[in-house]
Amino acid sequence: MIAGWAEQIEAIEDAGWVLAYWSVSTDSKGRPEAYPLFELPDED
Repeated sequence: MIAGWAEQIEAIEDAGWVLAYWSVSTDSKGRPEAYPLFELPDED
């Protein structure tokens, strides 16, 4: 776990965004990277 991610994700969710999924890839040296992707929920 990356230090501070939990707090950062919580702050984004507190602003109304929802963690939709994670995008996973590798950098130019083949090391894994993960990016949380957020979306705003529908206002139905």
